[in-house]
Amino acid sequence: MEVSIPGVRPVRPASTRRMLELASAVASDLASALLPGALQRVADHVRSALGCEAVYLFLPDRVGGLALQAAAGPARAALAAGDLAPGTVVARAAVTGEPTVVDDLGADARVVPHPLLDGQRSELAVPLLAGGAVRGVLDATSERPAAFEAADIDLLAAVGGQVIVAVEGARRSEELLERLRELESQAGRERPHGMPR
Repeated sequence: MEVSIPGVRPVRPASTRRMLELASAVASDLASALLPGALQRVADHVRSALGCEAVYLFLPDRVGGLALQAAAGPARAALAAGDLAPGTVVARAAVTGEPTVVDDLGADARVVPHPLLDGQRSELAVPLLAGGAVRGVLDATSERPAAFEAADIDLLAAVGGQVIVAVEGARRSEELLERLRELESQAGRERPHGMPR
């Protein structure tokens, strides 16, 4: 039985099940592992759930841009050192803050093709938002044209939300640890002579 609500598109049961299974796997990985390994497993899970050729996760780097942090798929090693290239689908999603779907990469004149993604026909890039600002991009590519649908945007947005919470938590933990080290260092320098350390 399907319930129809005006203005709300129906969600297929298979899509809902796929989304819940992926959300559970991602939450488990992000909660129980060191962040870099967990991000790689997230990319692997998303690739498997979408049945696509590759998934790329771009997150903030130390200079304020976005850089590849995890990748699953054939171009994984080649892209590992690459940063976000201007004019790509990923760059467009990062700049606009809106999901970007390209059904045929070869036919869309607005897209600058990435040489390492030769053979990919369609692409979906979803910005990862926190506090209204883009904090990353989750990108998927496929050798099939028009491989992505609206439910896939929702799926990447949900996973991306979990990733951003984990990344922000890890960043805050790093900042607190650094501040603690600074305070310990100051306390060590300020002890009166003869006081135990």
